[in-house]
Amino acid sequence: MKMFIAFFLFFFITSFLGISQELDREIIGVLIPPEREEIRNRLLLSKSRQNYPVTPGDIYDLTYRSAGTEASTEILVESDYALNLGIFGKVNAANMTFPELKARVEEIISTAYPNSVPFLEIKSVGLFQVFMTGEVPQTEFVTVWGLSRLSEVVQGKLSNYSSIRKIGIKSKEGMLQEFDLFKALYQGVVEEDPFVLPGDTIVIYRRDREIEVKGEVFRPGTYQILRYESLEEIIEIYAGGLTKLADNSIERCLKQNKLLRTITRRRFWTSVPDSQTKSQLLNVDWIPVRGYVFAFEPKSTIARSPEQFAQRIANYSRRLGQPTHLHGVFVAGQAYYQTRTVEPRGAREEDLYKILYSTEHAFAVFKASLLHSLARFPRFSSDWSPAIEQYYQQPESTVCEPNLPVTKVT
Repeated sequence: MKMFIAFFLFFFITSFLGISQELDREIIGVLIPPEREEIRNRLLLSKSRQNYPVTPGDIYDLTYRSAGTEASTEILVESDYALNLGIFGKVNAANMTFPELKARVEEIISTAYPNSVPFLEIKSVGLFQVFMTGEVPQTEFVTVWGLSRLSEVVQGKLSNYSSIRKIGIKSKEGMLQEFDLFKALYQGVVEEDPFVLPGDTIVIYRRDREIEVKGEVFRPGTYQILRYESLEEIIEIYAGGLTKLADNSIERCLKQNKLLRTITRRRFWTSVPDSQTKSQLLNVDWIPVRGYVFAFEPKSTIARSPEQFAQRIANYSRRLGQPTHLHGVFVAGQAYYQTRTVEPRGAREEDLYKILYSTEHAFAVFKASLLHSLARFPRFSSDWSPAIEQYYQQPESTVCEPNLPVTKVT
């Protein structure tokens, strides 16, 4: 009977403890709303950061031993950064981090009361407001704290026309500094995302240029760019560069085409009369190369639309300018595209980059165009041979001569 009672009591106590823990969890969930959780997190963060700035509104706890007893006092950071330490005087904590202030206050107490073991810690962190104006839906005061950075202050408060490339912070002394949040968020330049300070005014400027980058890039999206930035910088800096698939893009082919067509000075070898080994190099002015692209299949959405793809070729050709002229592009199972041939002299600029495309019997049109070009392309003399090695840097060669004595075989 005693064993039964003991077991019953043990079971009742453990069950009660389990129910109590469940109730505690429910009560905690009710008593700690997100706002209080944020306050707690701020306090923990301020204690763990070596660069937490002393902020008006902060409350610190100061404890020390005096006459054998422990004394404790609360210290408030005033709006002018002054701390009243009572009988120990006042301290001006402007432009100080909390670790710096802590060392100074504890030194003051230790000097006045040796062996008093002073200790200063953060009890709660202060809040203050900064004014935000400029290209925003509405001007407003934003509540922040000592570790609020510029990017956090403006998050969710910008309009479609707000700039992140140029944001001003005017201090209470009237000094204006400008920052580039793109460099901070995408390039890791922390100095472009500073902590805001009491009395600051955030000035949002209107954005200048904005572009959308699509296609085979690592970071497609909409970006605000600076006036002087080129297409290559936009692709590399903003979009993160081209993917492997982009190496076969029509834009890359057009760039290569432009480079190749600048080579109009051709080099040939021709034999020297009455010599079996000697040859001479000829430099001859020649017409630019004719370029054709053969693609087995379209990869992107734009490439699958003949109209959009033709427009893409025309636009990028015009952007690159002369001497870009891709004679033909065949996309298997889709279409054949060709640049309309015109006389450059007297032609309008837009006429130089018009693209014709055929979706019916595309391969037959491609074959006829290629044969026509080959038939019209001028031939060089039969005793000339292209000096291919003249078009690239030659690798260094090492000479090895025989070093064995010559023996006569009989």
